[in-house]
Amino acid sequence: MQDRVIEGSGEIVAITGELLRTLVELSFYMILVLVLSIYMLIYAPRIGTLVRGVMPPGDGTPQDDFPTRVQRAVFGYVRGQLLFSLIMGTSAGAALWLFGVLGIFPDGRTYAFAFGLFFGLMELIP
Repeated sequence: MQDRVIEGSGEIVAITGELLRTLVELSFYMILVLVLSIYMLIYAPRIGTLVRGVMPPGDGTPQDDFPTRVQRAVFGYVRGQLLFSLIMGTSAGAALWLFGVLGIFPDGRTYAFAFGLFFGLMELIP
């Protein structure tokens, strides 16, 4: 009995240590994100000037401004990913609903919306 108690307490200590390490690590990351966000908000104009100084010069028009072009490209990518996620979620939900109507999966009509929503959200994760 004593050996079992000692073995069980060792496992509890190991799990607690791992949980504590994860909690400290997560706290560190949250503080780091907060501090970096504040610095980026405070020094945003300086960072923009520095980035524009490093980028190749254009003709001065907003259409030729390199950081603006990069921003438009990223926005286009995000918009495309959101559209793709919406299409995939909608089609998955509609297919499950159709399977429910046809009797292939009887509970399909009940869970079609939740499944489509879940599928669309999971499609966002790379």
